[in-house]
Amino acid sequence: MSDLLSAVSLPWFWVFASLLAAWGIGSALKRNHRSDFTAMQSLVAAGVDLEKPRKVQFALFVPTPASAAFLRERLLQEGYEVTAESADVELQAPKGRSTEKRSGHLVRASKVVVLYGGTLRTARQAFSSLAAKENGLYLGWEVLDRSPLGEAQL
Repeated sequence: MSDLLSAVSLPWFWVFASLLAAWGIGSALKRNHRSDFTAMQSLVAAGVDLEKPRKVQFALFVPTPASAAFLRERLLQEGYEVTAESADVELQAPKGRSTEKRSGHLVRASKVVVLYGGTLRTARQAFSSLAAKENGLYLGWEVLDRSPLGEAQL
């Protein structure tokens, strides 16, 4: 995980998704798809049925309050529950480069989804594109509902 983005004060289970383009976006995407796969395998090993609907939270980081407000409104329109707060992140560079701390805004969007199939690939593409339009980064996802039966059974 040394060449992935890491956010200060975010839980360990965030699957970090974006790297700066200068660091090689193609190889980063391959690593991040593996990270998604590894996280999904861990969920299955813990007894979580990925074919059941469950609440998932996605995280984006943007530099300005205006960008956070824009993302919040856009994601609310798409049916997400959204929070936005000031946050500091540490961008961890590949080996041999120094880390960089940035202040900005963390936007968290949650929704009940089925993780099975292309859900994460589609979400990664959509959130990465949306964050990039605001000079931000898509940080990843977290399953909020880890019950074996999923959101539909609660």
